[in-house]
Amino acid sequence: MKDEITELRELCADIRKFIQEERLSEAKEKIALGMAQHPDAGIPHNLMGIVKEIENDRVGAMKHFRSAYALDPKNTSIRKNIDSLCAFRPTGKKLLFGDEDDERQKGSYIVEYDEQGIGHIVRKRD
Repeated sequence: MKDEITELRELCADIRKFIQEERLSEAKEKIALGMAQHPDAGIPHNLMGIVKEIENDRVGAMKHFRSAYALDPKNTSIRKNIDSLCAFRPTGKKLLFGDEDDERQKGSYIVEYDEQGIGHIVRKRD
């Protein structure tokens, strides 16, 4: 039997394919199944947010992104999707499916200590 993470990754791959092929009704059916099978997972809601955004339903997209964030606040892809949707000007950034590892974020912060020995999280300088 597959573990939950493997099932979610496979679900995301299937849905990504449906979205890329513009088969949105099939994507929504698969997402609904994912929501039913994994009610505590944020990724299905994130995926529905992407579909809603493609359909130009920004309110619906935000509802699902916020649900996804409430379920999975550590997922940086979800937070970036919310930020992208809330931007005053279109950012031109693609929405993130939520299952991919954002290589740019890994290890991009370090802890620096001041003269009192207090640690501060700061962005790494390239």
